[in-house]
Amino acid sequence: MKPLPLPPGFRRKRTKADGNCLFRSFSQSLYDSPKHHDELRCKVVEHMSTNKSQFEDFFVAGGDDNYLEFEDYLDEMNMDTTWGDHLCLKAMADLFPECTIIIWNSEQQVWIKEIFGNGKHYIFFEFTGIHYNVLESLQNENIELVRQEILRNPDDEGGACEACKCTIL
Repeated sequence: MKPLPLPPGFRRKRTKADGNCLFRSFSQSLYDSPKHHDELRCKVVEHMSTNKSQFEDFFVAGGDDNYLEFEDYLDEMNMDTTWGDHLCLKAMADLFPECTIIIWNSEQQVWIKEIFGNGKHYIFFEFTGIHYNVLESLQNENIELVRQEILRNPDDEGGACEACKCTIL
């Protein structure tokens, strides 16, 4: 399978596709190694459990046959190889306030308008629809420009990023 194109000024750092990719990518971005993914997963699940009221309302249970309670979701998320999700991204941003997580959707070729966190350490992920990789910026001046363009107008339906000329979803 041919790799999907990336925004100009970024390169992909591949993450092992084993269900831990979000946590491996975050570990790689924080510690320059994916090996701390299991510790990060535990911290994320513990944070969601401790701050249940901040997460439970955003938890979407499956259909009638797939129904999960929030506690069941946490138990499942605590298991190795369970795919991370947007709730995990929010918990990561809470746990590491020095970080800002920005996501490129390579399937749709757009920056995701939702940014997690507001720190000065920018972490870029590629999301393929089922997998996360780390994106490394080749041009440091692009990092803040991309962030500013994504946040340019919260009511905006998207548009073009002036930093790399990519679409913002």
